[in-house]
Amino acid sequence: AKAFRGLILDGGVKAVQSQLSEVLKLQGGEHAVILNQKKAPIYIDPASEPVSPKCTLVDAPCISSFGANAEILAPIYYDQEGKSLFGYLYLSRKIHPDWIFLGLISVVFILGYFAVFFGVTRITKSTMMTLATNMQNWSDRLSQNPKDAASLSETPFSELLPLKVAIEGLNHKIEEFESKAAEEAKLLILRGIAHDLLGPVSQAQLYLATLKKKTEFEPDYAPLILKAMESVKNVAEVASQVKMLKEAPDPAEHINLAAEVRLQVESLKESEAIRAKEIELAFDATAAPLLDAALSRPELRRILQNLVQNSAHASKEKSRIEVSVRRDGEQAVLSVKDHGHGIPENLQKKVFQPDFTLKPGTGTGLGLAIVKYIAKGRSGAVALASSSAGTLVEVRIPVFSEKGAAPCSES
Repeated sequence: AKAFRGLILDGGVKAVQSQLSEVLKLQGGEHAVILNQKKAPIYIDPASEPVSPKCTLVDAPCISSFGANAEILAPIYYDQEGKSLFGYLYLSRKIHPDWIFLGLISVVFILGYFAVFFGVTRITKSTMMTLATNMQNWSDRLSQNPKDAASLSETPFSELLPLKVAIEGLNHKIEEFESKAAEEAKLLILRGIAHDLLGPVSQAQLYLATLKKKTEFEPDYAPLILKAMESVKNVAEVASQVKMLKEAPDPAEHINLAAEVRLQVESLKESEAIRAKEIELAFDATAAPLLDAALSRPELRRILQNLVQNSAHASKEKSRIEVSVRRDGEQAVLSVKDHGHGIPENLQKKVFQPDFTLKPGTGTGLGLAIVKYIAKGRSGAVALASSSAGTLVEVRIPVFSEKGAAPCSES
């Protein structure tokens, strides 16, 4: 609404509606319409369906009746301060639930529930039978000799311990199952997002073209162009991250790890995250100068970029980040160590989960999840150790062999 405000106020309502319909690829029952202050269409296309907004909220998404469409009303103002209302930009899109995905998740949880139910029932029945037998024996001993105090010290309540241990074990398995199911669900959603990222990129390009035209007469629009360009850059970065989730690794790919890491480190020294804090980015490969790892160049670049950017965010100005390569048996080990503020112990297990970030407002929550995804796809593993003195992340990738890579153990 802000990007098209100038064009709308100049009378280009029809053109804006047409451009939005084309960029968003609207279908029947979906709308992109400019409304007046009374929420009535300013321009009505005779060939289009009638528009009747169900959403009463302004600048907030809502769901229409029966969950058929998602709608939003974005205000458009005459002035920059947002005091004089011109009208609204009304967008309506159909909701398309992924019934197959929802069905699979439901089946998995139902099966898990029944497995837990029958497991607990079986364990409870067995334990209670043992408890009843011991209680009967205890009662018989007391009835035969009530004065025998020795029998009182052998009360059967200790038989409840196996039930407690069994329930604790089941709870642990349930938590582990839920964690893995949530992680897989998030990765599936991210794969779907990869396809939809082309829409926002196209929109951003359209905004840039409109703003560029405006700046020929209104130089004050120049900062908006810079912001839009930064947004396109961020979207492209997210797209490249998500792309890694869709590509199946080629088992025949391999690289000279030390040589490729050296090139990437030299490139990262010029990155904004490193230069802004004047961080020293050091590299050491003396322990393994010639080491072929079962990894591709794009995968290595993505791993290093994420790890170094995370370390730079956690580091102080003029501090040091150490990157090293070594061999451990049949594993190639890539290490990135910083001397920053560290990660709290209660959050260390969460940092590898998709959409979890320690950088609110700037992080995507994909960095370490992508690193873990790439390592697992190459039969590798990722380990993290952190304290108030800094953080060390080790990525283990099998050494390349014509016979295939042996899997690395998690640590």
